[in-house]
Amino acid sequence: MDRVSPLSLRSRRMWVLGVGVAAVAGLLVALDRAVVARAPNPVKPPHAVPEPYDQVRVINAQIRAQWKANGYQPSRLTNDYEFIRRASLDIIGRIATPTEIEQFMHDAPPMRRQLLIDRLLRSEEFARNWANIWSVWLMTRSVPEVYQEQMQIWLQEQFARKRGWDQIVHELLTASGKSDDNGAVNFILSKEGMDVPPGEQAEQGLYDFVPLTSRTTRLFMGLQVQCCQCHDHPFNSDALWGKQYVFWGINAFFRQVRGDRMQLTPNRRMAMTTSLKLTDDPGLNPDASVFFEERKGTMQMTKARFIDGRKLAGGAAKNRREQLSDFVTGSDWFAKAYVNRLWGHFFGRGFTDPGPVDDFSEQNSITHPMLSPELLAKLDALKKPLEDKDELYEELKKLEDDREQPRLLDHLAQEFKRYKYDTRTLIRWICNSEAYQLASIANKSNGNDKADPFFSRMGLKSMSPEELFESLYVATGAGEGKPAAFKKQLRDRWMNNLVVNFGDDEGNEVTFNGTVVQALMLMNGNDLNDAISAKTTGTLAHALGKRSWQSVAHYLYLATLNRPPTARELRVISDEIANIRRGRSRNATALALWQDVFWALLNSNEFMLNH
Repeated sequence: MDRVSPLSLRSRRMWVLGVGVAAVAGLLVALDRAVVARAPNPVKPPHAVPEPYDQVRVINAQIRAQWKANGYQPSRLTNDYEFIRRASLDIIGRIATPTEIEQFMHDAPPMRRQLLIDRLLRSEEFARNWANIWSVWLMTRSVPEVYQEQMQIWLQEQFARKRGWDQIVHELLTASGKSDDNGAVNFILSKEGMDVPPGEQAEQGLYDFVPLTSRTTRLFMGLQVQCCQCHDHPFNSDALWGKQYVFWGINAFFRQVRGDRMQLTPNRRMAMTTSLKLTDDPGLNPDASVFFEERKGTMQMTKARFIDGRKLAGGAAKNRREQLSDFVTGSDWFAKAYVNRLWGHFFGRGFTDPGPVDDFSEQNSITHPMLSPELLAKLDALKKPLEDKDELYEELKKLEDDREQPRLLDHLAQEFKRYKYDTRTLIRWICNSEAYQLASIANKSNGNDKADPFFSRMGLKSMSPEELFESLYVATGAGEGKPAAFKKQLRDRWMNNLVVNFGDDEGNEVTFNGTVVQALMLMNGNDLNDAISAKTTGTLAHALGKRSWQSVAHYLYLATLNRPPTARELRVISDEIANIRRGRSRNATALALWQDVFWALLNSNEFMLNH
């Protein structure tokens, strides 16, 4: 096979983007999921999903019952290639490698997916990925890199040690010391808020800690209290947590914190301080009281109090932040908030409808009321869709409307607590469920938005910036033969471009839809060019060492899309190879063609989306 290309890779890239995008990017590879939807499955999906845990059986039974009750036919099960890509992205934060796919396919089909999930959960990359995820959720991407790294190192150690989520949150809320020794302090230091006027600091504390108050309840309890700093919640004022004085009562738990200022905005005149200190100062805010202004302009005062109305225990052996941590991790909201957030990570939405995963308000109802075995049996026996006049329909409607009726989320939260808040155990239940193993392609019954809360198909999810970098790094083999520091340097450079162009300060994972043009904006340097055009290292070099052109195509597709090429895609490649021989192709050599194929695969929507 000819390995010399007279055309520059950059010129071919521009050709693919321009004139050739229909001829090559549209026909050679499936750049759009609609193309994939029409292509035959490379491997047939399994006929059934094993249920290795009681919790999985409960999830499956309750979700299937809602499909039946609401007239939704679930999408087909994913094939194995789709599944390994999805699970790898969701659990370890990157696509699979050809070697990992080969190992997966060698496992016995009935146990294949369960074994994969367990392998991914045991991987060292599991802790790294979840440290990345939670550092963003805790501090957002707007925090300077040095403090992000300190938090990531600390979180990675916690996940590697398999510490329970309650233990991790306790450490975050009670952390003290220096940031380069204890990265957990960065959570509080990144959310100090505004300075209290100097004359009031002894009485009121150094900072107002408004951002920390809102972030704490939202992340760890699923309660969005941010608007309550100014007034009672407009839609949840009947709930105690929706009162303005309760917001400031929670806020008072942080008023004895003495912390260095985190430099959130780069300043060329000031050197970035890499070691910040956080302590508690009993001399600050000794009365545990905070003054706040009502909307009508009157000033009020409240003592430190929990969301349920109980006040700070004076003279207790534990300090304020320790008492707050005990309340947060012991509340009914705590496990529910974590389970719903993780369910949202894996499915693209939680059990809350229609809004975000971290909002347990009256306007964001929780779906999937727990149905009794009798109701499950009745639904299973149904031979036709339910109608409004049916007695069973009325019974289900009452359960749906009853706010006191336990939900599937409540059940999973109780089980999560029973298993000592173990993240890996919860993920094992989620990923072994039938709903998680459904394809993203809709059928006639579930193609509209109304079906989304019922998880009858998998929603498309954009890769996060972190997932995109890790997947590109693995897919291109960019680190082969490079020193250990190379990956960090490359990641810092690419992430800066990515987050500046597409990130947001709220830490949201969905950052862009994934298009060729956007990818070009991210990859306009030499890094991707070097990875694609390397003669002796990287994915393309390994592929070109294969004996046949079919094997080259197979390897490139596995390395990028985690699936083999379809017959149609192979036929187009074959035709283009024949055109090169006849001198009818824009590609002068076979190497030029394979570089274009590789580049187009990396820039396709299929690569950039988790489906």
